[in-house]
Amino acid sequence: MSEHLTEQALGQEVLAWCNVCRRFTIHTVCRVAIGSKACKPDACQEHNARELTLQQKNRRDRLQRSRRNPKLFEDLS
Repeated sequence: MSEHLTEQALGQEVLAWCNVCRRFTIHTVCRVAIGSKACKPDACQEHNARELTLQQKNRRDRLQRSRRNPKLFEDLS
């Protein structure tokens, strides 16, 4: 369930869970809806961060290894 914050938090940065980074990262606070006083954490600000966690580096390396498959079209030649 998403976290709702008060109007006083609007524009501030808060720590919230990011499903892409799989860790708590910095998010800015935005309004839930026009005219609403409730706010929620917006998109993650660290997706393009230069430092990755060890888990993120391992996941990236695994994906790159799985994309490189030199034996894939070996039988066709």
